Amino acid sequence: MSKEQEISQKVLTKISKSLQTDIVFSTTIQKKRPKKKKNKPKTLVLTKYRIIIYGKTTGTIRQKITHNKHLYDLKKIHTFDDEHASLEFDDWSLEFFTPKVNEIAKILLTNFLKISIGFPQSHFVEFERDQKTAFDELSVEEYPAKGFIESYKAWCNYFKFEASNDLIDYISKEIIENEDEEKRTILNLSKFRGINLGIEDTVEIKPILHALNHNIYFTELIISNVNNKELIKELAVPLKTNITLTKVVLSSTNATEGFKLVGKSIETNKSLPLRYLDLSLNKIPDKDVEVGLSPGLEKMKSGLVQLDLSHCNLSGKSIAKIFQSLSKNKKHLGLRYLNLSGNNFSRQGSEGFNKWAKKTGKKNKTIMLDFCNASVDIKILCQAIAENLSKSNIQYLNLSGNEFSKLHYINVATMCHESRTLKELDLSKTGLKPEPIFKIFNEILGNSKIHNFILNLSGNNIGPKGATRLAEVFMNNGESTSLEELILDDCKLNVDGIVTLCGVDALLRSKSLKRLSLSRNVQKGKKVKNAIEPLSRLFGLQTLEYLRIRGDEKNHLGEEIIGCWEKLSENTSIRGIDVQGNYMGQAALKRLFEAITNEESCLETFRFDNNENNLNSLQEFSWVFKKPSKLSDVIFPKEDVENFLKSISKREKKELKNKIKELKQKINNGKEVNQQNLKKNAISITNDFIEITSKDIRFFHHTQLDQKLKYNLEANTNQNENKNKNKNKNENENENEIEDEDEKQQSSSSQEEDSEETETLEESDFDIEVPNELPENLPTPDEDED
Repeated sequence: MSKEQEISQKVLTKISKSLQTDIVFSTTIQKKRPKKKKNKPKTLVLTKYRIIIYGKTTGTIRQKITHNKHLYDLKKIHTFDDEHASLEFDDWSLEFFTPKVNEIAKILLTNFLKISIGFPQSHFVEFERDQKTAFDELSVEEYPAKGFIESYKAWCNYFKFEASNDLIDYISKEIIENEDEEKRTILNLSKFRGINLGIEDTVEIKPILHALNHNIYFTELIISNVNNKELIKELAVPLKTNITLTKVVLSSTNATEGFKLVGKSIETNKSLPLRYLDLSLNKIPDKDVEVGLSPGLEKMKSGLVQLDLSHCNLSGKSIAKIFQSLSKNKKHLGLRYLNLSGNNFSRQGSEGFNKWAKKTGKKNKTIMLDFCNASVDIKILCQAIAENLSKSNIQYLNLSGNEFSKLHYINVATMCHESRTLKELDLSKTGLKPEPIFKIFNEILGNSKIHNFILNLSGNNIGPKGATRLAEVFMNNGESTSLEELILDDCKLNVDGIVTLCGVDALLRSKSLKRLSLSRNVQKGKKVKNAIEPLSRLFGLQTLEYLRIRGDEKNHLGEEIIGCWEKLSENTSIRGIDVQGNYMGQAALKRLFEAITNEESCLETFRFDNNENNLNSLQEFSWVFKKPSKLSDVIFPKEDVENFLKSISKREKKELKNKIKELKQKINNGKEVNQQNLKKNAISITNDFIEITSKDIRFFHHTQLDQKLKYNLEANTNQNENKNKNKNKNENENENEIEDEDEKQQSSSSQEEDSEETETLEESDFDIEVPNELPENLPTPDEDED
């Protein structure tokens, strides 16, 4: 091998290492026809993704790379004959001579096809032949997800980033090979930690989103609760050209720019079938709304079904612009869900809503409006709904956290009187007084056109006086079938209010009430016993399906609650109870567990944490599963156990872990008795029972609205299912840890000293493995647009 050939070989090796890819082909080319003077030969190198030209520098035998181009920049291949061809790029072209023209063309076209599955014809490399070549047709093997991963690798090479094997494994195993076929086309990267900025081994987001440019496999993109300011800006790139994305969720990304570009993309891409857009929990500047998002919404080709711009720091001016865009584009008449909570409506935004309501009127298909904590002008908003949308489809309205003035309630009452479709109204923490609440409540129960109504009045100072007024409404409308769920948490009802509401002429008179919440309304102390007898009536009420009476440190029922369990044991219709935080103690807990083991009980959902549970009460609880029951949604009292662990020594903690292990085994063995019932009745907590949030905005039962709006449940469902998948794995790991600890204890027990150190417990230590069986697919909303 000559010295020149040695240098050439070293260059090839260096190219291969620097680009982290194997060289597919290399040959010598000439820029002029052979045998012509001053014709310096060059070397053409083809890798999986690149075309590289290098040759000798003047007067030396050293080799130098003169051009390094990516296949995505290649626009045209032209073969003039078997020895003459040209390659055209965006900013450069190469005409060359070599006997291997046909081989070069075939390799380039094949490599490009592998990384361009789904590309439209306009983005393919143009291939022009002046004479018939040795190959006519090219075939490429089927790649998963229509070549998404191959495209991702190619874009990593394009931007000179290293492809993440962790990301590739995650997409392959958790998404493409997901057991649920519907989730295989959802690119959900929220749980992939690597896309967060500022952590070790951060994965670059740019090539991931570029791989969606022409991908025709994925229909949804979900990335939420990640710290990556570049996400929104990079999202604009695939939205310009993608033709399959129907849902985009980029929520809580810490981004403050790029929204203008997103708006421009959805405006110009006439083939984008986008129906669901969620940019919530990002700070969107007013300027980006004015010149980007607003024009984009106005001119986008597809009509939105869901728009979530909650907690985006939007001003009244920006909100008015958004409503203006929605009203100008008739495609948005099919909008079902609009969430603008956590922004600042002010008068300007409220006027914008009023104009939107007037213009869309009866044609408006919106079902859910969420304006929680949005500084809404209640007078303008409720008047607009009453006058323009009373005959539309609005079923859910959230006005919680908006301060009501003295006369605002009149507009709300009028809206409730006029509505034909309203099913859920959230007025929690609005500062409403007893008399306005009486007026609103009276209009709801008196409206025969609405049914299965859900009313949330939590956090308002109703007091005993307001309870009396509510009782009057029940007494006057005892035959009403309007109200199905009532939430009166933190309303300062006190004992007198509870006694009044639980009387035979109040709550007990209602024939339609199925779900009730009265949490944190009775202060601890001697007077609590006066509320027990009225509350026991609720636990025995056969028409109630769900009852929640939670407590906290200052407001709880204590051991007196034991007086309610006799009625509960006789109740054969109640399906869910939540008595967390009542500090009831061991005796009351034991009687509670006995009460729920009635063979005729229909109880499915059970919450009992923060009630001074200890190992004895938990052992009593294990007997619940020894008998056949319908329990399918139980959360182990983790906080009680953690509090208990803080008061014992390190040695006792290790002994306790072994006992907990035995207890879990008892519970799991006992479940076998209930296996048939559990399979029939088990429901995922995120599909039929929502766990209460700290804000107490929603009860533990989904409304009928959520069943019509499947997309509102999907994020929670994904989270719950992922947790269930890892349960067995976590449990095995914890059991191994316990065994290891036992061995260590036997060898070093003489040297061990008592310690008061606290110990953090894993959630898997206390999970009761109740099998989850998801309900049948929920119907999606109608697709009407005009």
